[in-house]
Amino acid sequence: MQKIGELFEAGASGPCQIVSLENNNIGFRIPEYQRPYDWSAGNIHRLMTDMFSGFERLSHTQKASAFTFLGTLIIVRDQKQEPKFGGKSYSIVDGQQRLTTLTLVACAMIERLRMLKHELPKFSSEVDEWLDVETDYITASLADCVTGEQKIRAKVYHPFPRIVRADDVRGDSVKEETWRSAIARFLTEFGKFVDSTETEFAMPDLGKTREATKIRDNFLMIREYCKHLNDETWCAENDCQFLDSGRFQFGGFKQLWEKTQDVLENDGSSAISAIQKEPEAQTFFRTLMLASYFCNCVVVTTVVTSDETAAFDIFDALNTTGEPLTALETLKPQVIVAANEASDHKYAGSDSEIAFNEIDEIMDQDYPETKQKQDETKDLIVTFSLYLEGRKVSRELSSQRSELHQSFRKSQAQKDGPAKFMKSLAGVARYRSDYWVSGNNGRINSYHPNPAEADEVKLLSSFIGAMKTSLALPILTRYWIEAQERGNFDDYVGSLKAVAAYLALRRAATGGTDGIDTSFRDVMEVGASARKMGLCAGPTHDNAILPLKDLKEGLRDKLNSSKVKFDTKEEWIGHVLDVPIYAHAKPLARFILFAATHHTDTHPAESGLLTRTGIAPSDDRAYLSFDQWHSERYLTVEHVAPNSDKPEGWDKDIYSNARHRNTIGNLVLLPVVENSSIGNATWSKKRIFYTALTGKTVKDRQNAMAQAKRDGMRFKEKTEKMIMNGERFSMLDGIPDVEKWTANFIQQRSRNLASLSWDILRAWLD
Repeated sequence: MQKIGELFEAGASGPCQIVSLENNNIGFRIPEYQRPYDWSAGNIHRLMTDMFSGFERLSHTQKASAFTFLGTLIIVRDQKQEPKFGGKSYSIVDGQQRLTTLTLVACAMIERLRMLKHELPKFSSEVDEWLDVETDYITASLADCVTGEQKIRAKVYHPFPRIVRADDVRGDSVKEETWRSAIARFLTEFGKFVDSTETEFAMPDLGKTREATKIRDNFLMIREYCKHLNDETWCAENDCQFLDSGRFQFGGFKQLWEKTQDVLENDGSSAISAIQKEPEAQTFFRTLMLASYFCNCVVVTTVVTSDETAAFDIFDALNTTGEPLTALETLKPQVIVAANEASDHKYAGSDSEIAFNEIDEIMDQDYPETKQKQDETKDLIVTFSLYLEGRKVSRELSSQRSELHQSFRKSQAQKDGPAKFMKSLAGVARYRSDYWVSGNNGRINSYHPNPAEADEVKLLSSFIGAMKTSLALPILTRYWIEAQERGNFDDYVGSLKAVAAYLALRRAATGGTDGIDTSFRDVMEVGASARKMGLCAGPTHDNAILPLKDLKEGLRDKLNSSKVKFDTKEEWIGHVLDVPIYAHAKPLARFILFAATHHTDTHPAESGLLTRTGIAPSDDRAYLSFDQWHSERYLTVEHVAPNSDKPEGWDKDIYSNARHRNTIGNLVLLPVVENSSIGNATWSKKRIFYTALTGKTVKDRQNAMAQAKRDGMRFKEKTEKMIMNGERFSMLDGIPDVEKWTANFIQQRSRNLASLSWDILRAWLD
C-alpha cells in the first residue's frame, strides 16, 4: 500500500515554475478525452483584468491580495514516453484551458515587449544595459512557457512546444515530429519568432477547427489587453486600477526587478526616476514589470501524480472552479485503449472514433458554452442508459461515470461490442439533436422526404419537447436507430404517434405527471413484472426490438392501470371534464385543441360545438400540423370566461369552482395576448371580437372590429393587420354563435372537444 505522501505532490507555482519541472524538460500533453480549447472572451477578460488589478495592488502590499490565483493544474506522468522525445511527458487531467491561455499570454507579452523596446529612448549606458539584461531575462522566462529544449547531444538541442495534443508526435528532429493540433503549430511557429529578429508575430495557418479559431482569436484578444495596460481610460472603464508611473518604486515592485543588483549594483531608484520622466519609457517599463509579475505572482496550485485514477479523484475533490470532465470525456480513454488493443484495427479511423467525432460535432454546434455541454451530456447519458439497459441513471457525475464505464465493459464481451456501443451512443446524441432541439427540426426533413410525414413527425416531436417529457426519448430513439438501419421509418412514426397519444391521453385525464416517467421507464426495462416491456437494446445489443403492436398494447394497458383506470372513451371523457388542464400544462391544452378541431366543422344543431360527421378532410381545416402549431395565429391559450376572481357580467356558476374556468371547454387559441380590456371584457364584447376573427369576408371583419372599438376594445396594430389581411381564424368557428357563455356550456364544450380529440389520439394506439 502506498504511503499518503507518495500519492501526489502539490504546491503553489507560477507559470515559469511549472515549466521548470523535470529540469525544465517537461512537456504537457492534452489527452484525447479532453475537450478542445474553448476559453470564452469573458474568461479572458476576467484573467487579464484580475492580473492588472493584482499588479497594481503590488504597489500597496506584498500580501496574498497582490497575487492572481487561477485554480488547479493536475498533471500525471505518462506511463509511455515517446521513444524519439527527449523530454518528460505529462498528461493534463485538469487545467488545460488555464495553462493554454497562460501560454498565449506569455506569447503576447514577448511580442509586446519587442515592439515597445524599439520605441524606448536612450538613457545612460548603465541604465540601457540594465534594461537590456532585465528584458532578456524576463523574455527568456516567458519563452520557457512557450517552448522547451531537449538535449540531443553535447551542445545540441532541439525545441518542442510546451503543450501538444494527443495526436501530435514529438521527436528529436524535424523529421521525427508531426504537429497536427492548432496549439502545437502555434507554439512551434512562435518559438521560431522568439529566435528571430522580427518585432511582430505573423499568425500561421492553424486550420479552420473551432479550437484553431479560439487559439487565434484569444491570442489576438490578449495582445489587445497588453496594450490596454497602458490606457488609463480603458482601465477605469473596466474596473481595474491603472498603475500610475509615480508608483513604480512603491510596495513590492522591487522584487520584480531581477537584475538590478547584477548590473546596477543598487536598488535601481535613480534608473527608475529617469524612466518615469519619459512617456515611452513608462509604457515599456510598466509592460516589463507586468511580464515579471506574470512570471512571479500569477499562481496555480499544481498537483503532480503518477496515478491517473488518483488524478481523477483529486480533480473531483479539488474542482471548485470551471466544469468537471463529463462521464463521456472520461470514457474516451477506455474506448481508445479497447480499440488499440483489438487485433484487427486501431482507434484512429475506427467506428468508435467516427462516433466520438460525431458526438463532439453535435455538442459544438448545439451547445457552444461549456455549461450547456455539461448539462446536455448528463441528459444524454440518462437517455442512453435507458436505451441500452433500461436502467435509470442519476445526473450525478460520479454515478454517470461509473454506470457508463460499467456498460462499456459489458459491451466488450463481444468482439464488435465496443463499436456497437459507441455507434448507439452517437445515434442517441444525433436523435436528441435533430428531433429534440427545437431549432434543429428542419433536419427532420432529411430523414422523412415525404412532406406529410415530416410535418407529422415535427409536430409530435415539438409537442413531446414542449411537455418536457424527456423519458420518452429512449423509446423513440430505439425505434429511430432501428429505422436508420432498415431504411424504413414506418415503425418509428408509429411509435412516435403511440407515445404522443399515451402522453396526451394520460396527462389530460390526470392533470399531473405522477407515474408517467415510471411508465416510460417500464417500457425500456427488462424484468419479471408484466409492467416491464424490455425495449432496451441490451449491453451487447442482443435484445430484439419490441414489435410496434406490442408497444401499443403495452401503452394501452398502462392507460387502464390501477392509477388512472380508463379503458373506454366515456371513462376518459369523464376524467377530462374535471381536469383544469390550463393550470397543469398549457402545451397539452394547445395540443388537445388542435386534435379536437382537426378536420371538423360547426355542429348543425348545437351552437358552439363541432363535428366530423359528414365532413370531408380538407387542407383548410387541417389544424393538427406543424405549421399551425408554430403559427402566430394560434400561439396563445386564452380563457373565454376570464381567469380572474368573479369578474362582472359572467355566469356566477363558472366561478363557483376555480377548476371550471381552466377546463378545456373554456379555452381557445389566439394570437399574442391582447390587453386586459379584451381579456376581462364581458361575453357580449368578446363575442364581437370572435366574430371579427371568424368573419368570412373582409367586410364582415371590418364591421365587427369597428363595433368592438365602439365598445371600448383596443387592439395591437399587428393583430389588426392579421385579422384584416390574413386568413380568417377558422379554428374558432362556432364560438360567436353562442348566446350565453355559462358553466353548463363550458362542460358541454369540454365533452365535445374531448370526444373529438379521443377519436384522433386513441386511434394512434390501435
